[in-house]
Amino acid sequence: MICITQEPNREDPAASRRSLTKRDLPEDVHGVPNANGSSLDWRRRRGARGELGWAQAVLADGPEPGFTVPAEQLARAVQCDNGARSGRPTVLLIPGTGGTPAEVWSWNYARALPSAGYGVCTVALPDRALGSFATSAEYAAYAALYAHRVSGRPIAVLGHSQGGVMAFRIAKFWPQVADVASDVIGLAAPLGGTALAG
Repeated sequence: MICITQEPNREDPAASRRSLTKRDLPEDVHGVPNANGSSLDWRRRRGARGELGWAQAVLADGPEPGFTVPAEQLARAVQCDNGARSGRPTVLLIPGTGGTPAEVWSWNYARALPSAGYGVCTVALPDRALGSFATSAEYAAYAALYAHRVSGRPIAVLGHSQGGVMAFRIAKFWPQVADVASDVIGLAAPLGGTALAG
C-alpha cells in the first residue's frame, strides 16, 4: 500500500491518508526496469514491504514529509531526456521563482549538459513556484526520485534561486533523496536568508 497525506483530520489522523494501488501510478513509474535493465528494489534498500518497489518507498510513511499531491500529478511535472533514460549520469534541474523549466534551463544547462554526456531531467513547479514552497518541494522530491529511477544511478540536483534552496531542502528532509543524490548544487540560491527578514 502507498499512503499519501491529504487534508489533515485532527480527530482521526488515519483518515487523512488514502491508499493507492499500482493502477494509480503512471505506467512508466512501475513495472519498468531502469536504464541498466535491472529493477531497482527499494524494498531491500529501505526495508519497505509490498509489491510496488521504489514507488512504495517514495510515497510510504517514513521520517520524510508525506506527499499531499497525487502521484499522477507529480509524475506529469517531470520530464527526462533520452540521455537520462539511457543510463547516463543525470542532473535534475529545478527552476527558480516565476520560471518554467524551458524559460530557465533551455538556453543553458539543458543544452550544455547533454553535449557533455549527461542526461537531464526537469521539474515544472506548480504556479511557477509562486505558491506554497512545501508543495513545490514535493514536486522536486518526487522528480529527484523519478530521475534516479529512470537513470538507474545517483543523480545531481541543481537548482536556481528558490530552486537551489529547494534542492538543499529536499536533500535534507527527504532521506530517500539524500540517498540517491551524488551532488546538490544551488545557483544564486539565497541560503543565508534575506536582509529583509531581519
